[in-house]
Amino acid sequence: MTIITGCKVKLPCTPFNGNLMDDFYYIELFDLYKGLLTETQRNIFYSHYFLDLSLAETGEEFDMKRQSVYDVVKKVKDKLAEYERILGLKGKVERILAIDGLNESLRAEIKGILEE
Repeated sequence: MTIITGCKVKLPCTPFNGNLMDDFYYIELFDLYKGLLTETQRNIFYSHYFLDLSLAETGEEFDMKRQSVYDVVKKVKDKLAEYERILGLKGKVERILAIDGLNESLRAEIKGILEE
């Protein structure tokens, strides 16, 4: 069963550990690093966070026990954190977006000055 098709969804679903900010963080990391995960890891993480399936429902979908789903999700989160620690793509993307926003602000300011 393949359910990933280049998803760009940024909305959290059922909180895994009760901390919504952590959920956002791991969803952003998933978007960046999902290509480094196995198909099974991608599908289980996606089902739990993006399709809003509980651990038990995800287990039913993949013919796994709830505890096994929990273990996979935890392992995926650990891997995503490790990839970010080593590669730092999330931080780099945030810096690029900040620079781009600054450039837009500067362009608008320069345009305003030129129009005076």
